[in-house]
Amino acid sequence: MATKVELLTAFKSAIKPDVAKFSQADANSAAINAILETYNLKDASTREILAKQPEVFAIIEQAIEELLPAAITDIMGGYAEVQTFARDAEPLFTIKRVGKARARLSIVEGARGGIYRARRLDNKNMTVPVKVMTVGTFVTLEEILLGTLSLAELMDNIAQGFVEQIYIKTVEAMRTAKTLAPAANIKSGNGVVAADLDALIRIAAAYGDPIIMGFRSAIAKINNQTGWTGVTPNVAQADVDEIRKQGFVGLFHGTPVVELPNYLIDETNSGFVFKEGDLFILPTAAKPVKIAMKGDLHIEETAHPSGSREQNAHRLVGVGLMLANNVCVYTDTSIDGGKY
Repeated sequence: MATKVELLTAFKSAIKPDVAKFSQADANSAAINAILETYNLKDASTREILAKQPEVFAIIEQAIEELLPAAITDIMGGYAEVQTFARDAEPLFTIKRVGKARARLSIVEGARGGIYRARRLDNKNMTVPVKVMTVGTFVTLEEILLGTLSLAELMDNIAQGFVEQIYIKTVEAMRTAKTLAPAANIKSGNGVVAADLDALIRIAAAYGDPIIMGFRSAIAKINNQTGWTGVTPNVAQADVDEIRKQGFVGLFHGTPVVELPNYLIDETNSGFVFKEGDLFILPTAAKPVKIAMKGDLHIEETAHPSGSREQNAHRLVGVGLMLANNVCVYTDTSIDGGKY
């Protein structure tokens, strides 16, 4: 029989196994066996399994809670700083190397949802307000014990759900930054003009190693044609291969290109959430996006009228953007569509 600490260790190993020691399947099997032995569920009925589900899920919650920030950092860590805070703590980020010549603003969500406001940083600190984010998953303890859904898959579903919502908040904040950045940081044109994009990269590079973030419609137009006469071909073979494999180049004049996901508004597939014409050029060293995760993760079961059950993972999360004259935006005016 395993203790709570041993179960927590087993669950964390199943979620993120040390592949140098054992496979993910073995780690998940070990976690399942620990549950079966500890709660005497080897020959249990569905009713008996359901009776133990809250207790087991409480430990799974703790395991996911501890590993979730790292999972989000793995996906967004190139330009985002993720910190966790206790339930009674203020989500406060300390901004380093604040020069007097560089007016810094923080862009955080206001009291009214969906509206981002800018304000001066106070004493080099940035407070990020948090709100409850919820991710729904359809999973029961019985499915986990049967191996229908592994703990790693459950973790991935929850992490991806939070990342989707964080992306939406990040883009909303960057749209606000576009209205506040210096005129030199904003350029536009019909299509992607390489010279203008180079100029914005040079500005962002003054604050750290830059990256280009954008939606597929815009980044697909970025290319590294040399413009040199008498050179055939005038595009590197690596670019051709990347376009064939992923639809866009991974580097533009040495600057990494990152695709932002877009999401369908509803099940009619009639439109996307975001307008896709903007390319955001951000310095990664500054990690301008701040993600605060506060308190505990809580998984709550919701019963549907149809008889199905949904597990809703709740977590207090806040997203803010540090603007230090370092956010640059290029807008392709030929791209339309999108709600926001």
